[in-house]
Parts: sequence; structure tokens; C-alpha cells
Amino acid sequence: MKAKTILSTFRFWFTFLFKKLFTKKRFVYVALGDSTVEGVGASTPSKSFSFLVHTAIKQRNKHAKYYNFGKSGAKALDVLNLQVEKAIKLQPDLIVISMGFNDVVGKTKIADFKNNLSKVIKELSTKTHGLVVINTIPDISLARIPFYKKLYGKMMIKKFNQEIKYQVQNSKALLVDLHSHSLVLKGYKELVSDDGLHPSDLGHAIWGNTIISHIWNALFSVGKLSQAVQ
Repeated sequence: MKAKTILSTFRFWFTFLFKKLFTKKRFVYVALGDSTVEGVGASTPSKSFSFLVHTAIKQRNKHAKYYNFGKSGAKALDVLNLQVEKAIKLQPDLIVISMGFNDVVGKTKIADFKNNLSKVIKELSTKTHGLVVINTIPDISLARIPFYKKLYGKMMIKKFNQEIKYQVQNSKALLVDLHSHSLVLKGYKELVSDDGLHPSDLGHAIWGNTIISHIWNALFSVGKLSQAVQ
């Protein structure tokens, strides 16, 4: 009887210590969207805004995992059809989404964009436990494109951003109003990369910092990041 008790006690403490010492706290971060998410404009992938968010999270949880499904040229429909399911399979704790500009350029009907965006948010909100974060489309005042295209783009971005704000505010997702932040910085040409359209390293850094500042309190308030600290 004593031997069984000792063995049982040993097993209990062995299991307890094993979990404490070797079990890694889980935190999965997924980025979805277009070329900006993929990292176009940054000199290296590690300087893209989506990776910088990962870097900040890693400072709190060294075991955090990062997956980037962003694809150049992706529209909201592409995110819905080609990226959302991949994210759901990973059951992430954080999902950052940036999209919409390609829908503006590709002249997607706002009704179609609304429908696709709504489905993206619903799928991720109902089929994962993660915090869903979506940013508005940044201002394009600094983009080196023909004036008439810039004028059209600014007008349409305003309309698409109104839809993004409405959809996010009527869901459990978190909105990062990147457009408002970018308006303050429209005099700084160094924020745009050599291609004249995508953010530079500095642009990506500001973009990432803006998202981090918005999500940090949210992650702690729902206990996602604080419970994962090691």
C-alpha cells in the first residue's frame, strides 16, 4: 500500500514539474491580406509590419508562432476563399487582416466587398477563439501615381473604409484606423518605398507600431497574452 502511495505521489509531482518546466504556452498569430501583409516594400521580411507585430509578441512569449498568408494582389474575395480556412485550421489567438486596396484598384463593387468582408469576419469570429484585428486602408497621398488615379483612389478609399468601419464595429473584431493615422504623416515621403506605392521600412515600422499599440491592451484584457508569458 505504501509503495503504491509513493508511486502515485511520484507520478503526480513528476507530471506537475514536467508541465511547469517543459510545456510551452501556446500563442499563435496569423496575418491575412494583400501585398502589404506579405511584406512588399520592406527591405527584408523581418521589417514588414506583420513581422514586427510578431517581434513584439515574442518579447512577451518566446514560444509564439507566426504564420503569414498574405499575398500580393489579394482582394477580399481571395482572402475569404484562399486564406481564411488556413487560419481557422491553426486556431490562432490573434488574426491581423489588411485588405481592401486591391478591391479599390480592381473596382470591386462596394456591395461585393461588403459581403466578402462580412463573411471573412464571421468565419474567423465564429470558428476561432482569436482576436480579429482589421485596419482601414491607409491614405495614398504619398503614392507616386498619376493625379487622376490618386484622386479616384482617395475618393473610393473613403467609401471602402466606411464599410470596413461599419462591419468591424458591428462585430467582435477590433478596428485599427490606419487611415486617420496616415493622414497625419502624409508629408513624409520617406514612408513610401522605391516602388512609389508600398510602405518603406519606416512606413512598415509605423504601421506595425500603430497596430501593436491598439492590440496590446486588448490581448491582455482577454488574457490571451498575459497567460502565455514565460
